[in-house]
Amino acid sequence: MTDKPTDTTYAGRSQEERRAQRKGEKQRAQEQPGGSMAEKGTEPDKHNSSGNLSDEGKKAWQTGSGIDGGGKT
Repeated sequence: MTDKPTDTTYAGRSQEERRAQRKGEKQRAQEQPGGSMAEKGTEPDKHNSSGNLSDEGKKAWQTGSGIDGGGKT
């Protein structure tokens, strides 16, 4: 995985590549497993599939998620 934004200009680039380059962001496919719920800079290992979860991620894991914020209370 690279932190460098996509810098190719060939016609076969995907819409996501163009969007990521335009906005200066990583593509979703290049994000760390766990996305915004994982602590930055942590990597998956044999104990954690998404690295270490942030406090928000831990709360979502414990209560579940849903359209209404549902899950367990």
